Amino acid sequence: MAKSKLAALDRKSVAVELVIKGSDRLLFGHGVYEPDGAEGNRLRIQASGSSGCALEIHESSWNGTILPGKPYGCDFLLRIA
Repeated sequence: MAKSKLAALDRKSVAVELVIKGSDRLLFGHGVYEPDGAEGNRLRIQASGSSGCALEIHESSWNGTILPGKPYGCDFLLRIA
């Protein structure tokens, strides 16, 4: 079985590039990879700061891009299509 690309983001700092109503937004946080046979594997990104916001990406429907995050001061950049 091939190793998950999302698993590489476990316990790493992550920036997520989102397009909301035609405008680019960045969310910064830390990834937690959660293998789950029943619901499918997922990456949970807990946003930095006190907002309590979290983003959950399910591996079965993931179609974005993972890039180096150095330009953003973190380990990885996720671009969500």
